[in-house]
Amino acid sequence: MKQLRNRTVVVTGGANGIGRCLALEFAAAGANIAIADVDDVLMRETSAEVQELGVNVSTHHVDVSKRAELERLRDEVLDAHGAVHILINNAGITRYASIEHSSDAVIDQQLQINLMGVIYGVQTFLPVLKRQEEAHIINMSSMAAIAGIPMQSIYCASKAAVRAFSQSLYAEMSGSHIGVSWLMPGAIRTTLLDKAGDGNTKVTDALSNVLKRYAYRPETVAKRTLQHVKRGGGELRLTLECHVLYNMNRAAPSLVRASMASAQRLASKYEV
Repeated sequence: MKQLRNRTVVVTGGANGIGRCLALEFAAAGANIAIADVDDVLMRETSAEVQELGVNVSTHHVDVSKRAELERLRDEVLDAHGAVHILINNAGITRYASIEHSSDAVIDQQLQINLMGVIYGVQTFLPVLKRQEEAHIINMSSMAAIAGIPMQSIYCASKAAVRAFSQSLYAEMSGSHIGVSWLMPGAIRTTLLDKAGDGNTKVTDALSNVLKRYAYRPETVAKRTLQHVKRGGGELRLTLECHVLYNMNRAAPSLVRASMASAQRLASKYEV
């Protein structure tokens, strides 16, 4: 997608973390921004930052796990901006827990937000995107889609599904004016890790501290995403560990399994 100035970008989970940085990066390139999130306080703060960049911005309280709320988002964005050119399905959640200790509610929440939120978003906005001369869809997958990370089984499942869904969508959109990208970040310095506890702060704190020690800045993710969209899309592996894990999984999958087993032994020291 070559032209970003005066385009309209919808960012789910846009109030904080990677979503916030994506909103600011695309706004700095001249795009108008529609921020969708459930955190009204942070959404107002991010909206004020976007406004300072001289573009139009709107905010929308939306739970992406509900199709009706995404349909309302579409209608509100069209009322506020008149069009949608880029959809960024960024909203996501994770929980540190073994599958044995994962409740139905925790499993359903992750699958509904991480996976169904992406599917509902694409289905809802695709007819609107088709009206434009050029458009783009960006879905948030993860390094967790490449290998099974212990204590993250449902998150891994949801992100692997997003990756496969995006690959299929890319094929379906080939030859059209709609580009498709799916992002594969590793550890990123956001509050996603801080909110990952499921009643066991020892697990949360231990794993979060290890990951955040080597995590990338979300601003870096946003800059590379914008460049990637301009080049046309496809899969974007964003961090060094993601590239390493991807290549290891192809060349020596037994080493990946062994490293994940070592991670499980570390995590089991903290698990209830």
